Amino acid sequence: DLPSAGPGTYIDWHQLGDSEDTRRRGYFGLHHPLDAQESTYPPRFDPPVIVAGEPLPLPPASLRGGYAPDDDAMYLRWGKFDHDFILNIAGRYLDLQRPLRILDFGCSAGRVLRHFELERQSAGWRIHGVDPQAMLIEWLRSFWPSAYDVSTTNVVVPVVPFEDNYFDVIYGISVFT
Repeated sequence: DLPSAGPGTYIDWHQLGDSEDTRRRGYFGLHHPLDAQESTYPPRFDPPVIVAGEPLPLPPASLRGGYAPDDDAMYLRWGKFDHDFILNIAGRYLDLQRPLRILDFGCSAGRVLRHFELERQSAGWRIHGVDPQAMLIEWLRSFWPSAYDVSTTNVVVPVVPFEDNYFDVIYGISVFT
């Protein structure tokens, strides 16, 4: 069982055992309130955008944070460009055909993360994302498969519920802007 903890309690995630234990994912998110404008749980979202040929729904314009909110094709191209850039760099150092673990640090509503679906299905990649905006993480949890392991982080000390050296690839795009 997961430990009971109140506000300000430190939990050493490394002592909880198996790093694959997804029970930690839901628990970790409870430490962070949903965004201030929401007072109820579960939150209410605008409907996701379904694009023909896309395996995952797009977030509604209200959750795109300035990334082409009114242009679905541009939103997809922009994310794909960053995905390809990351693969190009990772491919210089890693065998991309083996099952890798990747973290999108500051994943928002999955603009880039979504494009790793092919690697997840063909090479068995484990896809993870963290973001301090709990509302965006909850949207991902609500509309994407649970194979995408997403968690909230704290904006002051971005602790993530994974052991050291767990990831093969970590990237962050526009995290501090």
